[in-house]
Amino acid sequence: MTGSGLVLLALLVLGYFAVKERAFWNMRRSIEPVSSPFSRALVQLVGVAGGIYLALGLFASFVNLELPDRIKAWGFGLDPLAVAAILLALVQPYLIRLQKFIRKRTI
Repeated sequence: MTGSGLVLLALLVLGYFAVKERAFWNMRRSIEPVSSPFSRALVQLVGVAGGIYLALGLFASFVNLELPDRIKAWGFGLDPLAVAAILLALVQPYLIRLQKFIRKRTI
């Protein structure tokens, strides 16, 4: 498998586990019945990525960053801010879990 194939596979695996982690936390918090914790987690993931994308876009325009319009990867063009937003949204549930773990150990 090539390097780009491994990166794509790693992103897919990370995405799966990030959505699974969100579904786990949704099930623990849920009081009313929910049609699907997985679908709710996926909607949250996309919403968080969208919010991060907007914040990164505003920050880049505020500090006047020169970013390329597209980055070529895996045979198609990607928006660098969108890639950064998705990666941050995928990592966020694990950072929350780490924060809770650290807080639990210090108390």
